[in-house]
This record gives sequence, C-alpha cells and structure tokens, in this order.
Amino acid sequence: MTNFPYINIHTHHPTGNKDTVEIPNLFLQEVDFDILKLANKEGRKVSIGLHPWHISSQQFDIEQLKGYCLNNAVFAIGETGLDRVINCPWETQLSIFEQHLLLAEEIGKPVIIHAVRSYPDIISVKKKLKVKTPFIIHGFNGNSQTADQLLNNGCYLSFGHALLQNKPKLIEAFTKTPVDRLFLETDDNAALHIQSVYQQAAALRNCTEAELKSQVFRNFAHLSEKG
Repeated sequence: MTNFPYINIHTHHPTGNKDTVEIPNLFLQEVDFDILKLANKEGRKVSIGLHPWHISSQQFDIEQLKGYCLNNAVFAIGETGLDRVINCPWETQLSIFEQHLLLAEEIGKPVIIHAVRSYPDIISVKKKLKVKTPFIIHGFNGNSQTADQLLNNGCYLSFGHALLQNKPKLIEAFTKTPVDRLFLETDDNAALHIQSVYQQAAALRNCTEAELKSQVFRNFAHLSEKG
C-alpha cells in the first residue's frame, strides 16, 4: 500500500518534515527570485499573493506578481481575498482580489483565498469574472449552508485548527464536504502539527488516516496538474 504524504495546503510556518508536502504562504513583499530558485532546486512548492491585510502598506504590481507566479515552484496564487473587518477600502480590496483571480485564470493556477465575513462576496466575484480556476477557501470556519454555497460554485474547502475546537456547526460542514473537495492546513499556528489535524479529521469522518491522506493527496495532485 502506498504511503502518501500529508498535504498541508496552507502554512506560515513550514517544518520541512519529509513526510509532509507543505505549501508555505509567501507574502508578495517578502519574495524574490532567489527564494523561488532555491525552492525549485529543493523541489518545494509555495504560494504567493498580496494579503488583504497588507494592501494599505504595500504597492501592488500585477506584472511583478505574474513574473513570480510563472515560476514552477509556485503552486498557487494567494493568499488573496476579501476581509470585511479590516480598515482597507472595500473597492481597493475588490480591485486587487480581481487582479489576482484574472492572473490565476491566465496562467492556470489555483487561488488560495482569505475570506472574513465575505463568503457571498467571493462567490459574487467568481460569477462576475466567470473564472474557472480552482478556489481553495483556506481556514474555512462557516456552517454547512455556507459550505454548500461555496461547493456548489466550484470551491475547495480547507480546514485547520478549528476542527479541534468542538464547533458543532463547523464539524457538520466538514463531515458533509465531499472528500474530493477537501484540504487540511495549519495556517499561522506554529504549534499545530498537520498530523494532529489529519487525526482529528479522520476521526470526525469515521475513516482511517491513511484513507484521508490518500484522497487529499489526489486532490492536490489534481490541482497540480492544472498548473
């Protein structure tokens, strides 16, 4: 039986564990070509984008982002998204989010999405732009109705630390999410091990950890083929 690696689809604290494929998030302002050259040499994958939290303090150059994201080390664009609780003009957020999506559509890579009180807005923008590139909603923390709306619009859902917090509505959403649209992550929790997320996820779905690893790996491989 194949021993599939863990897939940690979104992390700010990569561990370098050999049994895990990690997708570290690189903020646009932290990236240079030397970082990507090293990632390529070591066979690692990353994601790159301008986080909504950084919009007000960073200049955004879509051509610069494109130059980075054409690199083979870049698995996905992002994280990018919409956040209704930050002090950043909504129209500015929308503009930059849309530019990320159009770039992802152009070069054929998934998008890792940060969404705070903005799931309906994410769906609305997706419909408006008619983009087909896969959306990965990272750190999903909504209920099953919200999950259904996102899934029905072609999104993948990634779950992390919240699965360990005994939130009945979130657990219901997680157990109802089709396994072929599912990812797991540690996000910015440096103390959280991806193995712990998989163990909890397998228990909640009444399957083995090996079965879950196999399916999430297939999900990752499927999106990697699109890039």
